[in-house]
Amino acid sequence: MKAEDLVLIIIAIVLAAVLFVFVRAFWWLIIILILAYIIYKLLKQQ
Repeated sequence: MKAEDLVLIIIAIVLAAVLFVFVRAFWWLIIILILAYIIYKLLKQQ
């Protein structure tokens, strides 16, 4: 196990964590936008 291998593994773990958080945040953003759109539609109908 060389130092370079360790660096690559650490970079891979960090990228995976960032991607995981970003994807979760992205899905929450989509859900919030859909909910806001539905509420807006319902309010406009009244």
